[in-house]
Amino acid sequence: MCFLCWAGSSALAHLLGFSLGWKVVLASQLVCWTGQFIGHGVFEKRAPALLDNLAQAFLMAPFFVLLEALQYAFNYEPCPGFNARVQAKVRC
Repeated sequence: MCFLCWAGSSALAHLLGFSLGWKVVLASQLVCWTGQFIGHGVFEKRAPALLDNLAQAFLMAPFFVLLEALQYAFNYEPCPGFNARVQAKVRC
């Protein structure tokens, strides 16, 4: 997943060039962060983890997303019943 992100961003940077590339990155960051805060406020009715713990938000959250992608794509679980326990806690 990291390799695909690197390859895609390298291809986009090569295609757009530096002067336009950083503007696209800045715009996408602003849109995504805005969506993050709106999604948490409107749908979850709670503050994002970014406001609680910066280390958790920037270091642990990407691993959570990676596990979600692996579970969705390949039905991967780090240990038997992991997904069921996580989903049960999310539903509470």
